[in-house]
Amino acid sequence: MSCEKILHVISCIDFRYDELVCNYFTQIGLDSCYYNSTTAGAGLPLGYKNSCKQLCCAKGCNPCNCDIMTLVKSLNLNLTISRSLSDIKCVYVLNHQDCGAFKAFLGCSGYPDNLGENNAKEIKINANVLTNARNYLLKNNKGICVRLGVIDTNGSVADYNPCTKKWTLQYKGNGTDPKGLWWNLH
Repeated sequence: MSCEKILHVISCIDFRYDELVCNYFTQIGLDSCYYNSTTAGAGLPLGYKNSCKQLCCAKGCNPCNCDIMTLVKSLNLNLTISRSLSDIKCVYVLNHQDCGAFKAFLGCSGYPDNLGENNAKEIKINANVLTNARNYLLKNNKGICVRLGVIDTNGSVADYNPCTKKWTLQYKGNGTDPKGLWWNLH
């Protein structure tokens, strides 16, 4: 397959989403047109520092956490390598629903403990983290665009526009779980 535009995708290590992410990119015609950097929390390491301001270490949060800093370094290195191999014009940060890294590193945020427990809160927290990840990427990588999205348990993907603060459904997955974040989004 020939690619006019090659993406650098940042997604999570959660094995529950491997097939869903691959299926999404296949369905939108980009199955062989992206580098995929996987890390715990996808955009969380890049958007973390500005997402927890309380420094509530007892609940797992700490913007200077050495584990988060390791993940940031790895993501930066992966992006540098992919940009040296291809003319990367866009980075797509694709978070996912029910993320264990969010639960572990943002204990004070109110991120839901259980799938579908508070989708509105989960969407709001993802919007904040993705916005901060976008700001980080734009500041540190001249000449790229940054696309932001979240995939849910059904494989549905909505992109977030931090300027308008709106989510737009990009793809409706095949799943039928009403607990999915985008179940009622048209």
